[in-house]
This record gives sequence, C-alpha cells and structure tokens, in this order.
Amino acid sequence: FFGGLFITFDKIPKGWYWFSWTSFLRYSWGAMMLNQFAGEENGELPIFYGDGGEPMNILQFYGIEGKIMGSIGACLGLLSGIIGFFALMGMLGLKYVRHDKR
Repeated sequence: FFGGLFITFDKIPKGWYWFSWTSFLRYSWGAMMLNQFAGEENGELPIFYGDGGEPMNILQFYGIEGKIMGSIGACLGLLSGIIGFFALMGMLGLKYVRHDKR
C-alpha cells in the first residue's frame, strides 16, 4: 500500500513515509517502471500534470527518480537486501521461538 503504487510517494502521510522504505513493492515496482520507461520515447511524454500545472512524465509523477529510486541496480540491490533480512529473521524466529509448554 505504501510502495508508491496506489499512493504516490509525495502523498504518503508523514508518519507513514518511513514504512515505504521497507516495502518490497517500492523497489520491485520501481525497477520495473525504470526498465519500461527510462530512456524510452513513451516514458518522456508529459502525460501528467503537477499541482502547479507543470507537465510531468510518468517517472516524475510516481517519484521514480534520484540516487536510489532512479537506479535499477539500487532498487534490485535493496530488494535483495530486504528479502535476505526478512528471510534471516524468519529463520531465527523458527530456530529460537518456542511455543511448547513443558
């Protein structure tokens, strides 16, 4: 929900903005959008308009720009890191959390 797909990054409430950085959707969807539209003719078309009426392309509208979200490698690297972190937490939980009573 907070990955930027349903609510754009600039419209996410301030208290929940941090949560978007932990979302699988943010990085996988960002990498897919960059792959599809970055450097392509259809990605440069001004099809959206900002709050001030300025024309925006699809990547600008969804906030897929900058050092992290503007790089396919960074998106995939962070996605891999999040997957590894949650997999490790799951394995540690299975190993150390016991619910049996003796």
